[in-house]
Amino acid sequence: MGKSRNLAAVLVCGAAMLAGAAEARAAAKCTAYEQRVARQIKEGKALLKQESFRKWIDAGLQTKAPYNKKPYTGYIKWYGQFDKLSNAKAGAEQVKFLEKYGFTASAAYSVIQGYALNGKLTSPVDMDFEKKMNAFPCL
Repeated sequence: MGKSRNLAAVLVCGAAMLAGAAEARAAAKCTAYEQRVARQIKEGKALLKQESFRKWIDAGLQTKAPYNKKPYTGYIKWYGQFDKLSNAKAGAEQVKFLEKYGFTASAAYSVIQGYALNGKLTSPVDMDFEKKMNAFPCL
């Protein structure tokens, strides 16, 4: 009985390692732009767990006091990255990304904002973006 448990544990660990390796290979195939979008989405999902983040979004992304102090200054940096992903320099990359995945970085922000404001998505457009975002292989 002990050997079969050990074998089962080894098989489970091996499967987990293979799954992790597959994710790493998938992420390695992503362009730099795709990796930046993925990082923004991951960070946004993590930020949603913070009450102060939801409060900041609800307050209209304000930069005035007390929003000019941590943790809000970190949120401003995160938000600013969406501008960089959506600016004119990233234009060609945005178009390729939209054509390939069916959503943009700003659409990802809209999904995160929807959860921050309402605890759920209320817009059918955002719901569609979220499906495409969740299927994004670079996450």
